Amino acid sequence: GAEELLAELKRRGKTVALTTSKPKTFAEKILSHFGIEKYFDFIGGATLDGKISTKEQVLQSVFAETHAAPADCVLIGDRFYDIEGAHRAGMKCIAVLVGYGSREEFEEHHADFICETLWDVLKYI
Repeated sequence: GAEELLAELKRRGKTVALTTSKPKTFAEKILSHFGIEKYFDFIGGATLDGKISTKEQVLQSVFAETHAAPADCVLIGDRFYDIEGAHRAGMKCIAVLVGYGSREEFEEHHADFICETLWDVLKYI
């Protein structure tokens, strides 16, 4: 359901950015492989030289490049790294139970919202 959610976000006029602590070049290849790069307005990722490596650093670099305000953004993630990175960067995090994280993990790290499915994300956007 990820592609359908991305398409719906774009249909609603939302700006969609990928922020990953994986190297940006690999993220671009993965998105292209699955044919979903068209849904992203911006792709942010770690640098191969290690200067940008954490979720918070990636988010800060995306804010710097896009001039987006953290308070106007929300991160959708599936691990505590996403929650911690979002909060350190000054934004909210929607944790989704379709990835690797658990409800307990999300509660322990104080996710702003916890969704059972990807479609539940739309309730908070």
